[in-house]
Amino acid sequence: MSSFIIFRQPKGAVLAMALLLLCLASGRAFGFNEGRSTPSPTTAASARAEAWELALNEGGLYDNYNLNLYSSAGTIDAETNRVFNQLGKLKNFVKNLLGGLDAVNRDVCDTAACWLTGQGTYKTPEAACGTWSGSKYWATMHSQSAYAAYFHHSQDTSYAVDFTRYEPPPAGCPTIPYQETSLQFKPDVDGTYIAEWVTPGTNTVVQTNNLGALTGGLAYSLPASPTYTYDLALRIHKQ
Repeated sequence: MSSFIIFRQPKGAVLAMALLLLCLASGRAFGFNEGRSTPSPTTAASARAEAWELALNEGGLYDNYNLNLYSSAGTIDAETNRVFNQLGKLKNFVKNLLGGLDAVNRDVCDTAACWLTGQGTYKTPEAACGTWSGSKYWATMHSQSAYAAYFHHSQDTSYAVDFTRYEPPPAGCPTIPYQETSLQFKPDVDGTYIAEWVTPGTNTVVQTNNLGALTGGLAYSLPASPTYTYDLALRIHKQ
């Protein structure tokens, strides 16, 4: 299934994730083409959050719609270049999952039976920071040898302005950085596991935890994540 989307209605337009969640029951690959333009008038972080959440929900294609390819000087716009670079980091993250991308499947992870628990309900509203009022979003997928999760805190602008997009916290928000402190990991099979926390914008590992030898089917508390101000990825792999 492929969607070509250029929304013109003034209110209630949907972003890539809203469409994907509607179409998952079909069991078909989902491709998203042209939603809210980024980085104009927003930032590269908006495109990054949408793309990462889509990819870790088994989205098959993400095509960023961009109205700012060139600057007035005729060179590639700096924020556009950041979008290109960050989408490349996402590509490297998913294609290098242990066992290959073909082996992983999307997980709803809203019950205790899932491999990851403790992240809270999807799209949980959070305390406002000035005029910005965001929610916590996440996506998860795994195979028997590789597990991946992505978390971000965004304001969904679908009821505020034309054309839906994820809006990251403004400067100075949040006043207290985010941190994942209650996560539990339940591996499918016995093995020795390594957890890596990754900064999505750079695909840089910022914290590594050796989880040791774990028994499949049992839940284990994960060490607290590093603090973050917008988004964070988790990768767990079997040695």
